[in-house]
Amino acid sequence: MNVRKLLPSRHLLWIGLSIFVTSNPALAHDFLSGTVVASVRDDSVELTVTLLGDTFLELLKDSEAAPQFEFTREKFLSSRSLFADFAAEHLYEVTIDDRRQQPLSADVSLIDDEFILRLSYPRPGSGNLRLSALYLRSAIADFRADVIITNGSDMVLANKVVVRGDSAIEIPLSPL
Repeated sequence: MNVRKLLPSRHLLWIGLSIFVTSNPALAHDFLSGTVVASVRDDSVELTVTLLGDTFLELLKDSEAAPQFEFTREKFLSSRSLFADFAAEHLYEVTIDDRRQQPLSADVSLIDDEFILRLSYPRPGSGNLRLSALYLRSAIADFRADVIITNGSDMVLANKVVVRGDSAIEIPLSPL
């Protein structure tokens, strides 16, 4: 029996694409990975951290500083500032010449099953910028994070996969 006669060709395309995406681990959600993009601007360093909801909630659950309640979308909406404060304090440490930078702002969004955390830090000028993934200390051993550092024009300055034993990336910042 000819399958093409039973299904229009566009359906075959979608079936094939579905099988490819779900069978290809690189295209599916990776529960053992997070992503951070650090955009170095003239006056700030902007971090956008993306973590799967289950991963972020596990980090929260394991932290004494985290808000302790049963997670629901409604609770998230009423407690966004708690999540943002937790993220600013416990996910990444941003230092310039070994001086810890305090976040200027922190925000968190929930999009589908991902937490998107946006953290803004001051950039005092030149020096060595270091991003340390603090949460890898309590994450499971196989967890990793893709860290990408860009300039204000989205040109990649550096990238690294950080893991528990090697959880930082450092680059020199050019003078303003």
